[in-house]
Amino acid sequence: MVDTDGTTLDELSEIWEDIRENCQESRNSDYDRTVLNCAAWLAADPGGESAHVWTIGLTMMAPYLTWLPGEGVAQQAVSALEAADRTLRERPCAHDSHPYRSHDEEGDEYLAELLPALDGSRRRSPRSASPG
Repeated sequence: MVDTDGTTLDELSEIWEDIRENCQESRNSDYDRTVLNCAAWLAADPGGESAHVWTIGLTMMAPYLTWLPGEGVAQQAVSALEAADRTLRERPCAHDSHPYRSHDEEGDEYLAELLPALDGSRRRSPRSASPG
């Protein structure tokens, strides 16, 4: 079960999708805070049950991070993703395939729709606030 505060996965994915679609905004403090919160949750438990949620969130917001985020925001996201990669790379996996291996950039527009399905429910999502 994922840690929640009442924000649904649908709501989070809408927030992240809005950032992805409006990535040309530079140094948007709300966007920066959303990215930093997402990165903090992933970094706090890079191999946890909700790591996939935070990874997808950072992936969805990546276009903003390549535009002109606030100072240190992109590095926090990269560090969290690297921590998840290191943690998960060490684990055995029983999956036959992984979508990222045949990634098509055009599919990024559907990440918001896939997030609830990957969680296995449309219940509640991980907090959008900072962990701890």
